[in-house]
Amino acid sequence: MPTPTPKQFLTSTLVATWLVTGAQDLRADDSVIPLRQPDPIADYLAAIDRAEADDSAYSADLADLYLGLGKELVEAQKFEEARDAFHNGAQIARVNFGLDAPEQVNYLLAIADLDIRQGNWQDADELMRNAFMINVEGNAGQPPAQLAALQHMLDWYHERHVLMPPPGQYRAMIRAEQITQHMARIAERDLGLGSAETANLYRRVGRLNYFLADFLSFNNVYAGGAFTMSTSSAPPISRWEGQQTTISSHFNNGEMAFQKVADSLAADANATPVERAEALAQLGDWYLTFSKYRTASDAYGRAWQVLAEAGQADAAQVYFGEPTPVRFLRVKPLVPGEQDAMPPQGIDVSMTVTKAGKTRDVEFLESVEHLPKEQVHRIRKQLSSLRFRPRVHQGEVVDTPGFPWRYDAPEPKEQA
Repeated sequence: MPTPTPKQFLTSTLVATWLVTGAQDLRADDSVIPLRQPDPIADYLAAIDRAEADDSAYSADLADLYLGLGKELVEAQKFEEARDAFHNGAQIARVNFGLDAPEQVNYLLAIADLDIRQGNWQDADELMRNAFMINVEGNAGQPPAQLAALQHMLDWYHERHVLMPPPGQYRAMIRAEQITQHMARIAERDLGLGSAETANLYRRVGRLNYFLADFLSFNNVYAGGAFTMSTSSAPPISRWEGQQTTISSHFNNGEMAFQKVADSLAADANATPVERAEALAQLGDWYLTFSKYRTASDAYGRAWQVLAEAGQADAAQVYFGEPTPVRFLRVKPLVPGEQDAMPPQGIDVSMTVTKAGKTRDVEFLESVEHLPKEQVHRIRKQLSSLRFRPRVHQGEVVDTPGFPWRYDAPEPKEQA
């Protein structure tokens, strides 16, 4: 006898319920007593009992039924019962498909969600580490499946990390960086260094390391070495124990990633000279952010040279003709004339952008008398912390005096 699907189990249970109760509710006076209210949990439990009776306690179909039951129990806030259901589903997946079966990952993610909901973010992290290893081992030799499974885990971290306390957020970002780096290596191995997907994944690795270094920098945790960063992020929080990663390690990881992006674009026959130049310029941005000015200047010079050697010297002058802000979230190149959308409350300023990307001689081009003095002081301080990709002239980085810029100043609060 073929094993019914989970949907067939639920359907047969509902039909049986109607035959026993609903049909008897028809009375002689044609009045009808309403059917019982839907009870998905009871229906899943009945379907599980039928599956075990008709097949075995480890029927492969039971895994899906336990997953559905667990989700309904979560909705009903019966968390421990939900955990048991997810554990049962994972166990059935292991029995049927093996200890490293990727089929069990959905159950581990569901249990990790429960841990996050209950504040057990360390337990959730351990589960996700197991899920990562299962995806790597279980999908070995199947790059598309492996990348899809890892992307699913990456989405989980991106969506859940904001629900964690700061130490958990940082650890979640670490895991996201590790997953993305692994995906990049898979893409490089199977799609080639010159693949657009390879470049995209390594660029994501670089950006994640920027956020991680920024997080450590603003929380004054394990700076490591003489690295400094010019950033603009959240205010400091307290230290925590047990985090051994340093800004230095994130610098090294990001440097490797952006160098890989540049190598990938250089190997991509379909990449334009501007795209190749931008990859080198972003590598320069990375060095600039970590105060490696000489190395940054060399990367900017090589970026300018790429355009010049492609017979686009005029384009090089336009592209590097004025400073642009260092923004690691950019997807496409930001060239002169394409500044971010002008903020409605912006303040026009003039400043010198040095060849090291620093700002000097900041002057307001409009009145700021409507702003409190403390806010004006804060704006000046923030402007001094900005870093710009410097102007490049004939392959050499140069100072840019009198550079106009619109600073996004917050609207002043009304006095109570």
